[in-house]
Amino acid sequence: MDKKQCAFRTSIGGQALIEGILMRGVDKQAIVIRNQEGELVTKVEELDLIKEKHPWMGWPFIRGVVNFIDSMAKGMKALTYSASFLPEEEQEEPSKLDRWIEEKVGSEKAEKIIIAIAMVMGVALAVG
Repeated sequence: MDKKQCAFRTSIGGQALIEGILMRGVDKQAIVIRNQEGELVTKVEELDLIKEKHPWMGWPFIRGVVNFIDSMAKGMKALTYSASFLPEEEQEEPSKLDRWIEEKVGSEKAEKIIIAIAMVMGVALAVG
C-alpha cells in the first residue's frame, strides 16, 4: 500500500477535567488546567504501566481489565487535582461520610478511599 492510502492511527486519548483536560499517550500523560488568574498550569507525568512490573497482567482479557482500572484511577486522580484549583467558596462542604473517613484514617488516605469507593460504585452502577 502507498503511504498516502494508509489510515492514520493514534494512541492518544483524553478526558475532560474541571477547567482543563487530561491527554494520555503511550508513554506520558499531560494535564492542563486554567487557574483562577486565567493562566494555564501544565503537569506532565511519565506513565508507569503495571504490565511492565507484572508481565502476566499484559495477557489478553486480564490486560483489558487492568488497563480499565488503571485508566479510571489516573482519571480520578487528575480530576481531584483539577478540583484543587477551584476557589474555596465554590468547593462543597464534605459529607458526613467524608468527615468520618477522614477522622478514622487521616486526610491523605481518606481521599484515596473515597476515590476507590466512587470508582467501585461507578463500575457497579454501569454494569448493573
